[in-house]
Amino acid sequence: MKHISIITIILVLFLSGCSIDDLPFLNRESKTVSESNGEIKYKIDNVILSKGYQSIEPNIEVIKKNNEIQLLINIGLLETSGVEIKQLIKDGNMINIHVANLLDYDNVQLAVPQILLDLKNISFIDLDNMKFNIINENFQPISLKLNLSDAINKVKSDFNVTSNTLPKVNLEKDDGNFIWDITYYSIFDKGNIETPIVNLSVKLDANTAELLQAKKGFISSFIDEGHVLDYVTNKYILYRKVDIDPITAVKTESIYSYDIEKNTKTRLYFTNFNILSAYYSPSYDYISVVENDGTSSGLFIVESNDNKAYKVLFDDPLSPDIVRWKDDHNLLILTNEKSFSRVYNHDISNSKTDLISRLNMNLIDFRIKGDSFILVETHDTDINKNIYLTKDWKEISYLGKGFSIRFVNDNMIAYLKKNENNSTNILNIYDVDNMKIFDKIEKDISSISTATENGFFLIEKNQGANNFNIQEYNLEDMELTFITMVNSEKVFYDSNKNLLYANLVVPYEADQSEIIFSLDLEKLINTVP
Repeated sequence: MKHISIITIILVLFLSGCSIDDLPFLNRESKTVSESNGEIKYKIDNVILSKGYQSIEPNIEVIKKNNEIQLLINIGLLETSGVEIKQLIKDGNMINIHVANLLDYDNVQLAVPQILLDLKNISFIDLDNMKFNIINENFQPISLKLNLSDAINKVKSDFNVTSNTLPKVNLEKDDGNFIWDITYYSIFDKGNIETPIVNLSVKLDANTAELLQAKKGFISSFIDEGHVLDYVTNKYILYRKVDIDPITAVKTESIYSYDIEKNTKTRLYFTNFNILSAYYSPSYDYISVVENDGTSSGLFIVESNDNKAYKVLFDDPLSPDIVRWKDDHNLLILTNEKSFSRVYNHDISNSKTDLISRLNMNLIDFRIKGDSFILVETHDTDINKNIYLTKDWKEISYLGKGFSIRFVNDNMIAYLKKNENNSTNILNIYDVDNMKIFDKIEKDISSISTATENGFFLIEKNQGANNFNIQEYNLEDMELTFITMVNSEKVFYDSNKNLLYANLVVPYEADQSEIIFSLDLEKLINTVP
């Protein structure tokens, strides 16, 4: 499978640098030095010119692994093209490391050289009482009064923002002054709920902490507080809101519908019980609601045009676990008991409920597409569940193991499967007509999002960070295309307006703990602070 990136937002991690192979001045040959107790052999294993800047003070770390001893030498902040170890001399209980800075004035950068050194013929016992000292042959490390951590904290405090991701950071020198250039993409603006997510770029003097420049790019619009329950592509967002009366402390849960085309919000339903799920019917005329009163679940039908709701009364007591629309007037209802599940059909046009199947398995979910039904059976405590296909509820075919199953078109399903070797979630795309795997995406996928005309969106976990990559998978050419990065794993795509709708819990104390907002893709991608 080919992987194409059409849009790249650069996120510089806190550890980046040059490989030793890019440093022409560095001598990598093994050397020895004389000492009173014998010779110490060393070999340079690796060197980088780090631009992480999280530690700019000189220091040495001893690394003991198996029978090997290494020194990780942090030279300090320099204007440099590379470094060279000139001598390694033992003087009593002190090992002096003589280092020279190398300058090629066509290739000088502000960086922190880091050297990984292998020591030979020296025991762990010898090192217990040893001290290390860096001897600067021809340079003095640059000292800054405002380190990177302090600079980031100042930006967050002064601009009242917060983030669960790392910024892009650069250290510049301008007319003898050192400047922190800090850029955040998709950061929370705590002081402006109407545009909760912004891009922010700030320049600070690294010694005086003076603010030199600040630019903010507005890329989002607040929709409402709440938790998304259903998304009808390009039309509606169905969500739950929780309100607590400040006087009586009585909790009320409500269902709202956000009309994407009209940009309006309507309260459709409210209750004092817990709302478990809500889904639009295929015609959008009705909404199914499952709520729980603490002992059992009940099914309600809301007429979306006039906001009228009624409880579905069954001849025999039912406590619905999962309810999904089969068509405009028929709902399939799943109930579970100790060792089996029942599936019912409820016709809202005549209020008739019929038992479709009694299955000797505990189902935790099912999906419908035409006359195809995907069943998901719990499998002990394993996150990977048993997945089955049936068309008549009599003949049931086993497809595989996974979770988060959904149809992506009439004959394809997509689901995640936990890789036990590295704890990542592999995406499997399964052809239900030919009963075989169509494609696998061996990334760490968080969720499967909006279906598109030729494929679907998926959300990929960003390794080593707290944000996510939005990717679009094309079923025709089996290509994966990078779209952008976001800080929520619950994202829906609006192709008409080129918007992303995101739902997340804000990472700070706020009146609105969980919010829904839109992200303008064009601004998100092109608005550089």
